Amino acid sequence: MGTICFEMNLKILSWNVRGLNVVEKRLQIRNLLRTWRADIVCLQETKLEWITRGIVQSIWGCPYVDWLYLGSEGASGDIVLMWD
Repeated sequence: MGTICFEMNLKILSWNVRGLNVVEKRLQIRNLLRTWRADIVCLQETKLEWITRGIVQSIWGCPYVDWLYLGSEGASGDIVLMWD
């Protein structure tokens, strides 16, 4: 029985965005993500009270995205993790 090997080259981005409340900033981030073509994106300090699938899709730029959201505790900000 042979062994199958896979080589994966993942691009992972972690970014302190310092707030995503402004639509124009989300559009700028989406354009940068499109340029960088990351497979996994972690956005920190989004300063959003809640996040919806629509917000995530608007940032990712495609409806085919999975994501997790971890809200803030105290003074620390929240985190959104997105991947294709």
